[in-house]
Amino acid sequence: MLRFFLIYVLLTFIINLDFDPSLRDNHHLVFTEVDQHKEIVVRQMEVFKIQLPTQMGTGYQWTFSEVNHSEVKLLSQIMHDDKPLPGGRQLQLFSLKVLSKGSYSIRLALKRHWEAKAIRHVVLRLNVIE
Repeated sequence: MLRFFLIYVLLTFIINLDFDPSLRDNHHLVFTEVDQHKEIVVRQMEVFKIQLPTQMGTGYQWTFSEVNHSEVKLLSQIMHDDKPLPGGRQLQLFSLKVLSKGSYSIRLALKRHWEAKAIRHVVLRLNVIE
């Protein structure tokens, strides 16, 4: 019984450690609109993802309105249904990699390609470390 209690205490301690969640395994490094008011820490050459909601049936999609393309490389962009319902919401998923350490801003705009003005913006601030 004491052994189980010690394991429980140890696991609780490990779970509650204050670690930087942006330094997780690459497969779990996904940022959303919620992260736009935080400094995002990623490692140089590390692949990370940005996931944003959209509704393609309306013509709206996320596009990069501000990004240093020589330092931040777009690896892929896919759409998938959040819930498979007709006219339902989709998620737009961007896979990116930063080539050099430093501070960068990525600004995305939600707009129709034939319209000049965006209806929403998301700005992510990256701090890239070695």
